[in-house]
Amino acid sequence: MFRLAYYLLIILITFFMCGAIALAESSSKVSPDRETYQLELMTVTARKTEEDAQKVPVSTTVIPGKLLEDGHIGDSRELTRFAPNVYFKKTTTENVISMRGVTSFDTSVYSPTAIYVDDVMLPLHYTHFIDLVDIERVEVLRGPQGSLYGGNSLAGVINVITRRPDNEKRLRLSGDIGSYTGADGNPLEYNIGLGASGPIISDKLYLGIAGNLKKGDGFMTNLFFDDDSAGEIDRRNGRISLRWTPDPRFDISLTGDFLDNDDRISVYRFDSGPYYTARYTVDHDTNDYQKETGNSQNLRVVYKGESLQFLSVTGLRDYKNENLQDYDCTADPFNDWGKTLAHYDDKFYSQEFRV
Repeated sequence: MFRLAYYLLIILITFFMCGAIALAESSSKVSPDRETYQLELMTVTARKTEEDAQKVPVSTTVIPGKLLEDGHIGDSRELTRFAPNVYFKKTTTENVISMRGVTSFDTSVYSPTAIYVDDVMLPLHYTHFIDLVDIERVEVLRGPQGSLYGGNSLAGVINVITRRPDNEKRLRLSGDIGSYTGADGNPLEYNIGLGASGPIISDKLYLGIAGNLKKGDGFMTNLFFDDDSAGEIDRRNGRISLRWTPDPRFDISLTGDFLDNDDRISVYRFDSGPYYTARYTVDHDTNDYQKETGNSQNLRVVYKGESLQFLSVTGLRDYKNENLQDYDCTADPFNDWGKTLAHYDDKFYSQEFRV
């Protein structure tokens, strides 16, 4: 009898508590002093069609352009630090992306992770270290994406969507400057970015430009040549976009970009053994370098009818890479086998239609 009374008491207490909580929630909902907030809908094109990011059945990390700017995420290597299960390793010339543990092997040319900029792929892994300037959003898709994206997407895909110009006038300037404390002469490095866009003819024609300049004195001294430019950085890239919307059904964009990089890459040293050199110094009998030049053009045509939507994406990329490396990382004259000059000249064409 006592046990039955005990259970009845518990049920009554629970009933009154639930009723009180429900009443409090009901009161809070109708209270005029209570503010409500609704999160903005995040639209992505991970599956090559516009969808709500929360409803895409793919393991996806979406990083909007505002977060890129606020977080000072300036390149693809910094970007991957914000995506789980993704790691970016940059060597002197190679850019290795590991997604869910799937990565390329040493000296390979292609990567199992594909990077797309405005729906056009960057085919070689050498091109995967990109500066992010005036970006609308980045989508990181983890897991095999070959069904929609084809080759080089076994591990996943990184989609970079640049900001398209529209009726809103925008101007963004950014800059960073720093030095390597401890290196000889405290060498400087600075980075300057620009993004601007707006209408030429309201509701019809728009123009956008973006660019980035990164220079650094280098923090390494090559003892063999008594040269303190062993780690110099000199990177330039720019983009221009022209968008035309003759009527609400058509949206036509033409984008062109370029890059011109000239980096010194004598940065590897031995930290023990007979070839040991002190910190911030190397002893190479070559002035290692990597020179990259390239340009691309992207024509995007969208037609939205009542019962049909058509999209055409035409892409052309021209990329050249020349690099010299002393792979033995010494000044030993008997190790000439370690000196390697490599040259890549790649042209990539793509055409995609979607209905």
